[in-house]
Amino acid sequence: MEGDFLVVKRVTNSVPDKGDDCYNKHEGIAGRTLREGKTLVFPDISICVEAKPKSSDYRSALSIPIGNFGVLQTISTELDAFDSEDVELAEILAAHAAEAINGIRNRGEITRLTYNDPLTGALSRHGVEKFTSVEIEKSIRHSVPLSLMMLDIDDFKKINDSFGHVYGDSVLSWLVESVRMIIRSTDQVIRWGGDEFLIVLPEVTLEGAESMAERILDHLKKRTIEERAEITVSIGITSFLGDGDDIDRMINRADSALYEAKSKGKNRLRVFRESQS
Repeated sequence: MEGDFLVVKRVTNSVPDKGDDCYNKHEGIAGRTLREGKTLVFPDISICVEAKPKSSDYRSALSIPIGNFGVLQTISTELDAFDSEDVELAEILAAHAAEAINGIRNRGEITRLTYNDPLTGALSRHGVEKFTSVEIEKSIRHSVPLSLMMLDIDDFKKINDSFGHVYGDSVLSWLVESVRMIIRSTDQVIRWGGDEFLIVLPEVTLEGAESMAERILDHLKKRTIEERAEITVSIGITSFLGDGDDIDRMINRADSALYEAKSKGKNRLRVFRESQS
């Protein structure tokens, strides 16, 4: 099931349905099976009002729910083709399928929660090494640039103290959404901690990162959130310096540049250049 539709995923060669054919989850034998949550046997589908067979040759059907998210169907060109043994075997197959699919879903959810911040949807700190190691290797191997921003909300504690933590949480989500309007789909926003975010920019030079940071600052000036507080950020920027450099050194440099931006009055950016290292 995908949204309001049951989508055909696997068929035998004798069935005319094609993979990814869609059916309303409230209609047909499959819809009724999912709705009632139990095995349904149709000895003669010609007298079943829900039946919408793809072929006039179909005479009987066996339909079994797969959990609450799918349906396993067996169709025959003979009347009353399915006995109790067929039902038992099909129910065993459906139960195994439900268990396997739930396992895959649970592993996917665990992975998502491990590597993504549930509040903002940004990559979590746990996912930094996995993502950046690939980009650093690519930068070394293909001599392409890689830049990094460290972004921090100005006076975030005051925002929380003045308007409450619920509003503060909405500011964090709003900020990530705002940043994503500026950066590319290949860039990655990472919640580093509290109100601090890393933005990894593959194949972007230091100058390109500086230009992107300026656009973020300008964009935030034009956006408001519930008209309560002016939200500004400070940004520190650095780039990968080549073989021997690593993500920890990059983060330290970006953090130093961020500290300078904060100390110079906030709502601005600072770039850590190679001559400073």
